[in-house]
Amino acid sequence: MGQGDGQDESGGEGGSQAGSTGSRKLIDLRDCLTDSPRFRHRLADHEAEVVDLESKLEKVSHSCTFYRTTVSRTVELEQTTG
Repeated sequence: MGQGDGQDESGGEGGSQAGSTGSRKLIDLRDCLTDSPRFRHRLADHEAEVVDLESKLEKVSHSCTFYRTTVSRTVELEQTTG
């Protein structure tokens, strides 16, 4: 597996893997098995992204709850005044 052989460093064909991570580096199973520093670094990067995603999803959830509550109150007001 050298340069120009169509393989990425994780052993798969470049660009054709399901669930591509975009610009993030994939975690290589070989690095995992040897518990290499590269594996630890990439794992920490992925964990940080998961924490960031959880935070964003929490904000979306709160926004949806606020929107639902606001719409519900508006409908109740329209029903009582109309």
